[in-house]
Amino acid sequence: MHGDTHPPGSPHSAVDIILATLAGLTLILGVIGYGFLGPVDGEDCGESPQWWFFDWAYRTLVLFEPAEVNLRIWECFPHPVIAIARLTGLAAFIVAGVRILYTFARKPLTQLQIRRAKDHTVVIGFGETGQVRAREARGKGGCVVVLDSESGPLLDGTARRHGVLLATGDARDPDMLAQIRVTRASHFVIATGDDALNLATAETIAQHLRDTSKIAPPPQDGIRIDVAIENPVIRRAIDSAGCDEMIDPFSIADIGARHFCETARLHELADLRGHARIHLVVIGVGALRAGFLAQILRTSVAEALGGPRLSILSADPDHCQAALDLALPEITALAAITFHRLDPTSVRLDAGPLMPRIEEFDPVTAILVLGHDGTDTLLPALAIRDATQRTGRWQAPIFVATKQPKGFSGIGRDLDRSKRLSEWLIPVEVSSELCRRDYSEARDVSARLFHEAYLAFQADKRATGSPGTGADESLNPWPTLRRTYRQANRRAVDHIATKLHGLGCVVPAGPLRIPRSLDILESAGSIERLAMLEHRAWEVDRQLDGWRYGPVRDNARRLHPLIRPYAELDDTVKSYDRDSVRVMERFLRDRPVPPGAKPDTPLVRFDLWLGIVGAGTLTAPKAEQLRDAIRRDIVPALLKAHPDHHITLLTALTPGVELVATQAVLQALGTHNHPHRLLVIEALAPALAIKEFEAAWHEGAVGGLDLPESCRDWSTTAKELGATIDRVCSAQAGNRIIDDDAAGPGRSPEQRENARRRVDANIVQRAHVLLAFVKPSAAPAEDRIDAVIAWRRDRSTLPAGLPRYAPRPNKADEGTPDLIVIDGVTAKTL
Repeated sequence: MHGDTHPPGSPHSAVDIILATLAGLTLILGVIGYGFLGPVDGEDCGESPQWWFFDWAYRTLVLFEPAEVNLRIWECFPHPVIAIARLTGLAAFIVAGVRILYTFARKPLTQLQIRRAKDHTVVIGFGETGQVRAREARGKGGCVVVLDSESGPLLDGTARRHGVLLATGDARDPDMLAQIRVTRASHFVIATGDDALNLATAETIAQHLRDTSKIAPPPQDGIRIDVAIENPVIRRAIDSAGCDEMIDPFSIADIGARHFCETARLHELADLRGHARIHLVVIGVGALRAGFLAQILRTSVAEALGGPRLSILSADPDHCQAALDLALPEITALAAITFHRLDPTSVRLDAGPLMPRIEEFDPVTAILVLGHDGTDTLLPALAIRDATQRTGRWQAPIFVATKQPKGFSGIGRDLDRSKRLSEWLIPVEVSSELCRRDYSEARDVSARLFHEAYLAFQADKRATGSPGTGADESLNPWPTLRRTYRQANRRAVDHIATKLHGLGCVVPAGPLRIPRSLDILESAGSIERLAMLEHRAWEVDRQLDGWRYGPVRDNARRLHPLIRPYAELDDTVKSYDRDSVRVMERFLRDRPVPPGAKPDTPLVRFDLWLGIVGAGTLTAPKAEQLRDAIRRDIVPALLKAHPDHHITLLTALTPGVELVATQAVLQALGTHNHPHRLLVIEALAPALAIKEFEAAWHEGAVGGLDLPESCRDWSTTAKELGATIDRVCSAQAGNRIIDDDAAGPGRSPEQRENARRRVDANIVQRAHVLLAFVKPSAAPAEDRIDAVIAWRRDRSTLPAGLPRYAPRPNKADEGTPDLIVIDGVTAKTL
């Protein structure tokens, strides 16, 4: 892994292109002038018939010689093409001379430039990762010196294209380090492709800097040696062995895992689907697995979710289990893990009982496909998608780790192109491009601000006479902070979105922006709930690093007495977690607008879930009357009581009352420009739900608002209803469709009714406020909405067999009704 290849058929440099063009043009013009036009009639201009070919070939070659002796060119060959050829030949001669001179002088010139380099970036190893970092540094206008153990035309050409200075040698040689002026460099990147060699090289450079009195420990000037370390065992050893603080390891697997967790937000997916825990199906092997699983476990510690479940599919599950135990020795204490033997590229996933057996444990939240190097994932991902479509099982988004995310552009269905979670096929990049320093620095900006909030909080405590919490060395400024504390701040920032979601907030993707009116600690018990969550996150972090419970702390054996439930801790220890919560609140409150945030970036807000259920049919006048009541009375009253809340509308969106009411609520929210989204819990496939509405339509019912007048026959009406539902679902980026055991066309009426009841149970238990539209003329025993209302008033009346959902955190003001029953005919509240 020392360099890339040149594009097929392209010269190595612009000089070569110019030289080849001039030489070719000279030869072509010479052949035309000497071979086809020939000499003019005159004395001594004739050709020997026997040797004519050699005469004009010789004359053509001599065009490249500046003197052109004894050829009497202009007298015998007064052709314009020869005149041009004389110029191009001379130019080719000059360019060739410059090219040869540069070839011999390039190495001394490069050495001279390196000797004069100052505040430059040193990149050791010029493979994919080294090239990415070198290109990034050059793009910022800095000088870059590359050191590689091998040389050759490919590396030379790549270095020239990137505009970097290339040297050849061993970075562990002190003389070589002196030649590339490491004592005058400001930044180092080591990425040779060998973890052990990278670490040894980093230690050598760090020691060389100290021996030459460049810096005195700890590093006051922020010099950093970025080292590519992919093996999680080696990374854990670096963190625990007190490695030189200048050395900062990075990993494509870890960076890709953070990118995945920021994109997927598994805790949010589990919440949207009402799962009691995250159930992740992992398919594939390779170096990526441990890094991904560790970051998933760190960022998914949520109050409302149990410990995650991991179902790992591999062609060799025994080897997979052994490798995972080596990389993450305490992972079995953090997640329920099962290993299954399967290679989806050679065996159909739905050919046996594996899919239903895995789903028996818990419904699948998401599917993650990994590969040896991130490139061998397309085939298994497509095989899995085909199996889920054929069986209707595992209706979950599929995430694919790949080096070439653009290869999925015509195959994948991402969150922008599909609102239905089960249709997502989302590539997650794990290429060297992720190793750009800008990416890690963006994370470190937040981590540094979090640390500054911690320092300010501790200063305030001491100013009031209260004892501070935390070790003294944790109070150092960021540049001199030990790696373990820097890493703790980074991981704390990674977990903020999960904490906010657990408080009942909606957390938009992208930079966090918090309105000043949002007080995450105002509710009684918020601090204690978050402190408990903070302690659990700390436990997970320690256990992923190999620590376990012990009555007495033993760093060598990685035993810690605080790795136990929060309730068992004494109040002094709990105060550390409470202070961490207050630091997070201070960080969010005082944080400036983050880099990359636009003025219209959505804000983090408390989320109010508004459920809609309905029964009966509506004529067109009654539908308009219901819309007017919703827009005039119901929604304004709701927004007046909760002006700062985000509204999440929860509905099955079936034609009739539910579609009419949903459209009316969305229109009213849009009129007030109030932040909102739509969650559609799909009990029936849309085509089947529309088909079942046909009988009501023939009796004069309307399926939705503002249908065109052309809908005078059922065929046109059915198509327009389908288009209306699609438009409603696609109107906003945050809208989602959640398949809740959607009943297919071949299912029996009883199965379809059970599917409806499952959706009703979901909405009844999860919505903070339920709008129930009833038709009073229907008999209570025959009206499903009466049963739904009874479930809402007394959840113990939910029939056996229906799923139970934990209530979502509720920040609704006291006195807000949680059930509003509306007459679907008169539009009056009952």
